[in-house]
Order: sequence, then C-alpha cells, then structure tokens
Amino acid sequence: MKAFLVDCEQENGAQLYFAPTRGKAKAMAANEEGINITEVSSCQRKPEYDEYSPGPVPPSVLLKDGWWIECSGCGKQVWDDCDEDDPVFSGQSVWCSAACKERDEVREASRKADFAALEKRATEATLARFPGVSVYLVTERYHRPEPYVHFHVPGDTQGIGWEVGSGFVECAPIDRAAWDAYEDRSLASRRGRGDNGSIRGFSRL
Repeated sequence: MKAFLVDCEQENGAQLYFAPTRGKAKAMAANEEGINITEVSSCQRKPEYDEYSPGPVPPSVLLKDGWWIECSGCGKQVWDDCDEDDPVFSGQSVWCSAACKERDEVREASRKADFAALEKRATEATLARFPGVSVYLVTERYHRPEPYVHFHVPGDTQGIGWEVGSGFVECAPIDRAAWDAYEDRSLASRRGRGDNGSIRGFSRL
C-alpha cells in the first residue's frame, strides 16, 4: 500500500490514507467524510510514510515531520518544537505533558467509576422489574435522564429495550411473540404469589 495525503477541506483537515492507487485513496477519504469524490480538493503521494502501511503512522513521527496533533487531554495543539513540556505518547494518543496525561487518566477513571455505578443500578432495576431476563448492555442516551437497558427473554432474536422507569419496552416485530410469552409467564407467576399487578407494558413495533 502507498501513502497519500488527502484534503477534503473538511473540519478534520488533510488526512493520511494507505491505498494501492490515488483514486482509491480519494474514494476512501470521500466515503469517510460523507462527500462526493469530486469534492476532494487534493491528493498527494507521501512515499516517506509507505513503510507504515497499512497505518496509522506513529504520532511521534508525524510531529517530527512538522505536523501538529491534538492533545488527548486538553485539546491544545501539540507541536514537536513547542516551548512547553515534552509530549507524552501512548499508542496513537498524545498528551502535551505528563501532568496533562495524569489529569486525563484521573478524569477517565472517574468517568468509568460513575458509569459502572449507573450500570449496576440499571441492571438491578431491570432484574427487579423483569425477573429472569438476561441483561447484556446498558447505554446512556443523549438528552435522556435514565439509562437504556438491552436484555434478552427466552426465544427472542434481537433483544428487548427498556428505558429505566418507563412504562413500555421496545422490541422488533420478530420478537413480539417471545415478549408476549414472557409477559404472560411473568404475570401468572406474580398472581401465583398474590400479586395481581401487571408488568405488561407497550411493545413499540
């Protein structure tokens, strides 16, 4: 594979691509940016990076060649000849200083701990509302106050979705029968324990 520097005049600026031909490199860039290949403004060969095929090129190499890279911690531009602290590398990530990397790691650890607590709470709420299901994913949805839980009931194929605390679940048409069967069994079990309350929600198809 050959290295090409392709500029689509988009927010990300010019990017390196590895492809067998110039046309393939332009097509890759256009597809990634969601534009027509005719909108690609330039495509230059960069043979000095061929040895790093299929990519990516190490950030330390790019910095020495005059590129700038965004700091993974604070977002500032990192240059090889900047007058501040030496940059710190880890894989393809770059931090402007060791102190910035340390602050970033503290933030990430806190974020993971917060999500683990949210995941635990959401899973417990789901199992309390829908006994016997198998939770396989908990996500946060943009502008939604509660987490969204994905779980399986016996016989489903794509899984069931539920926003914690809501009065309905979501499932694909192919899983409606499996969900209805689960609801019927659960309702019968609750009534057998003297609980006449229904957990039946609305299946959004």
